[in-house]
Amino acid sequence: MKLLIFGAPGAGKGTQAKLICEKLNIEHISTGDLMRAEVREGTELGKELDAIMSRGDYVSDDTTFELLKKKLTGKVLEEGFLLDGYPRTMEQVKMLEKIVGEVDKAIEIQIDNEAIIKRLSTRRVCDSCGKIYNAVTDGLEKGDQCKTCEGKLYQRKDDTEEAIKIRLETYEKSTKPLINYYENKGQILSVDGAGTVEEVNKIILKKLGV
Repeated sequence: MKLLIFGAPGAGKGTQAKLICEKLNIEHISTGDLMRAEVREGTELGKELDAIMSRGDYVSDDTTFELLKKKLTGKVLEEGFLLDGYPRTMEQVKMLEKIVGEVDKAIEIQIDNEAIIKRLSTRRVCDSCGKIYNAVTDGLEKGDQCKTCEGKLYQRKDDTEEAIKIRLETYEKSTKPLINYYENKGQILSVDGAGTVEEVNKIILKKLGV
């Protein structure tokens, strides 16, 4: 099965993507993860990406596509995948279709902006295992470590309130038209993302017929 997942930054699409892929046994491909890997490795591209993401801007289509092409080959295309964070523009849709053809479904997770800002501005990530925490609901204090691997917890540069608002504005302008595109093709599955992770996942799987 070839799937896409949409939702504003902080809508929970990354978490749901991993759960869906575990259930369907397909590859989870996150363009955000691919980019952050470049940043961690300290490559020239990684330095450029770091500056762009810190401003809350999106990376160019050509750069993102080159990162993505490395993943969309052979076994991944045969056994299925879920793309998380791509496409974001109609130009990216066209580029993607040249490689994978038609997708089966595009999942849209809906949530209001106020809830997103509150969720993201309190998000903390482990620099070792990548586990995500909420500084408020998890009762974190400065200097706390990951409860799983004792890695250092940090706030992503694009999780400040100012950067979040820019990301939401960019999402509305660039990505929302894609929802209409896939909706017209009968491929959109819209889900309310305000519930718990388990509740949202249950609804998504049901709509996928799993």
